[in-house]
Amino acid sequence: MATRSYIWKKVGDEWKGIYCHWDGDPGNVGKILSEYYTDEDKIDQLISLGDISFLGREICKSNNYEKPNYNCVLAYHRDRGDPWEDVTPLHAKSIDEAIRLSDKFGGVNYAYFWDGKQWNCYNYYTHEWVIGDNPEKND
Repeated sequence: MATRSYIWKKVGDEWKGIYCHWDGDPGNVGKILSEYYTDEDKIDQLISLGDISFLGREICKSNNYEKPNYNCVLAYHRDRGDPWEDVTPLHAKSIDEAIRLSDKFGGVNYAYFWDGKQWNCYNYYTHEWVIGDNPEKND
């Protein structure tokens, strides 16, 4: 069974986020984000792929959906050919809206938010921040 997550970054006055199907817990997606996705340009590249099957340490030019390289991101549009309109990043005006949008179909376990310095993680089961805190808490 998948551990589903969303990955969000603030862009201007809004948040942009993508769905990640596999291994979304802090020990997997959280660890990869913290170790390999701390550069703004790399995070932008990730979000620009749209929804992904899994997060790899690298963003390669492509990945084989049938025989994937697990070090590379596997993206639904780029690598599986899903229509862009089905996998385009979500847009939210606030983190509260992002949390609601991420789970509009149910089944999402975690949401990660890049605050410009670190990744913060929201747990949908406990409704708590398990890594960091709400980046909009003091806004």
